[in-house]
Amino acid sequence: MCRSVLTVGGSVRCAVRVLVRPATVVAAAVLVTGLSAPTVYAQTRGIHRGVDGCIAWSYDPGWATTTVYVHNRCDEARVAKIAWKWTGLEVTTVRLASDAKTSVNRRSDPDTIWDAGRA
Repeated sequence: MCRSVLTVGGSVRCAVRVLVRPATVVAAAVLVTGLSAPTVYAQTRGIHRGVDGCIAWSYDPGWATTTVYVHNRCDEARVAKIAWKWTGLEVTTVRLASDAKTSVNRRSDPDTIWDAGRA
């Protein structure tokens, strides 16, 4: 039942209906925006990428371990080195053929990743 009447452009409408529709649209927009925000955040939360010489690398810090992905983008074999933040780990040396990819997994985040030259 309509308790108040609103005249819009010569026609009589129920004021409750006119006010409820915009509020419903706004509430739906807020709900959709609120649900999609965590998804966007999860996609961009902490992936690190870089290039040094012929070596391109990336990693996403994990909870217990971190996997570093390494790619040799040159036409010759190269050596990549990874120094870890945890001091108990020695520098990891990885030999990569031309256009090769590999990954290294440790219980630490990398401190420095660099191209150590020809293999």
